[in-house]
Amino acid sequence: AEEETVFMPETGTYRIWFTEDPLIPNKFITFKPVFDGSIRSDVFTNGNAKEKKNELVNLPDWIQQCTGKEVRALGDGKIIKIYSMEATVRRVPNHSKNFDVILEIPQFLQPSLKIKSSTWEEPLDVKSLPINIEFDAIWRSLLGDDQHQWTGNHFQIPMDQITDSEKKLFRKDMPLTSPMLEHLGTFSDTVVLDVPIAPISPEEANLWANFLLHQRIQQYMNPQEYNQLSDEIVSRDEFGYFQDSVSLPGQHQMSQSFFGKDSSKSKQYWYLQAPLDLTLQEEAHE
Repeated sequence: AEEETVFMPETGTYRIWFTEDPLIPNKFITFKPVFDGSIRSDVFTNGNAKEKKNELVNLPDWIQQCTGKEVRALGDGKIIKIYSMEATVRRVPNHSKNFDVILEIPQFLQPSLKIKSSTWEEPLDVKSLPINIEFDAIWRSLLGDDQHQWTGNHFQIPMDQITDSEKKLFRKDMPLTSPMLEHLGTFSDTVVLDVPIAPISPEEANLWANFLLHQRIQQYMNPQEYNQLSDEIVSRDEFGYFQDSVSLPGQHQMSQSFFGKDSSKSKQYWYLQAPLDLTLQEEAHE
């Protein structure tokens, strides 16, 4: 044996967990001996031939290939040698969910895989994935018909689909319902956190930039400070595709936008207009 283990032959009925999940490098997960009735009860309920229970199935070839080999259980690392298995077995009906496979695919880090189970205490980290997973290909696959909105760094999204907070942060949590990945299967509903977002058109880029400027007027600003703030907003990477279309108003024009419906003047109006009036007064005294 590989680890100087002497294997003692045992016969009996065993419940064995195998998986064909392409993400899991070890197909043999764990096992336990069970006694759940006679062979007859595997086929018939209460001995009544008219009440057929669960049909026996042929053991798949990929499991039969374990015959005569030493295999290591994925969960506890225990090594056993399978001398022989019956060619016909009963699939466990309505078995409870024993394993959760959790795949994480960060944009700039290596993907990671954890397997949680009620049969072992700590989540099992799979150190080396058996298949190559690339973030960009996976992400575009999940986006489906909307993948053309992914620039490689940002997801271009209409403004009416995001909140004011998301506009300011340029981040959005995106829920995915039953996401399916080719060759990997269907996963549970999940939420992709902090997806970087950007405007979807030149017109919306201009509206988005003006919104940000309005939000940033929270104190008195002289013309130099106002121009620096405008330049900072326009030069953001998120506006990169439409930067030439983004045009922000001058300080006086922006101050007029803070007039109330009843022509009242808000604090933001004075934050912009008062420094302009002061500058004009200083110039008049020179």
